[in-house]
Amino acid sequence: MGGAVTAQTPRNPSHDGGNAAAVLATVYWYEHPGGRRRGGAGIGIIVRGELAALRAGAAAARGRQAVAAAWVAGVAGALAILYARTIWDLVLQWRSDDNASHGFLIPFLSAYLIWERRDQLRRATARVAPAAFVLLLTGTVVFILGQAATFGYPSRLSLVISLAGLVAFLYGPQVFRLAAFPLAYLLFMIPLPVPLLNIVAFPLQLLAARTATTALDLMNVPVLRDGNIIDLPTIRLEVTEACSGIRSLVALLALAAFFAYLKRKTWQERLALTLAAIPIAIIANAARIATTGVLVQLFGAQAGRGFYHMFSGWVIFLVAFGLLAGTECLLPRMRPGGALS
Repeated sequence: MGGAVTAQTPRNPSHDGGNAAAVLATVYWYEHPGGRRRGGAGIGIIVRGELAALRAGAAAARGRQAVAAAWVAGVAGALAILYARTIWDLVLQWRSDDNASHGFLIPFLSAYLIWERRDQLRRATARVAPAAFVLLLTGTVVFILGQAATFGYPSRLSLVISLAGLVAFLYGPQVFRLAAFPLAYLLFMIPLPVPLLNIVAFPLQLLAARTATTALDLMNVPVLRDGNIIDLPTIRLEVTEACSGIRSLVALLALAAFFAYLKRKTWQERLALTLAAIPIAIIANAARIATTGVLVQLFGAQAGRGFYHMFSGWVIFLVAFGLLAGTECLLPRMRPGGALS
């Protein structure tokens, strides 16, 4: 006795992006007449797909991907042309200004932060978000105003705003949320405007001179201070803008934000670790000035100039980073229930 049953599987809209072809399954049941074979009844399943429909769906998907890629390339190319001069000016300042030299590293660190979240970005739903065009338009307006005012900072700031708007517009809110911090991190590559730099630098000079003088007093080194001038028996030290610590402060803040994003999970801990860089940088800079005073007192004026001065800066920065890493280790113990709470 033999028979045949024909069944059709239900359509699954998730296949091929919602355009899957119907698949027909014909199941043949057969039993050998007149007795049993070794192995009993034989069952065979033959699955026959509608290949033409599948090919058409794949071609349509490739077409949509090509259009999307062309659109992204076109908008990104337009922004690259618009900001070519601004980017070049940034590179020139990174190369010539010691206060901004850390800017070379920031784009690479930002790219690493995006790469570190690559798995989440792959799983995120990417779609065009027309409402985000407002952010892209805002960046363009800020750029135009900066160019009209011949003041470079707004144009540089608009670069980050436009990049954020581009990501939000082309890829939607899910992707934008994942890329928000790496994009915001690019702000560290923009040097502070000169008026703001002057406002911040001078109080830091006075604070560094006062703290270093106190440290020298505690070490019984004869010292007098007049503003940002430190008088030692053998030399007069002037805490200039270059010695204010603004350079190490900005660099350590950028490093702390990067470190906090990778090592800490809550925004409270990330913020606390980033802000901890401020007192650490100020104390480290004052320690550098006090150390210079001690070296000058022991070995003469040459110990406060040239190679010794530059080398001490690198050593103190490494010490500051060590203090930052130590702070990161202590953060879990400062939470309620921690060993130090």
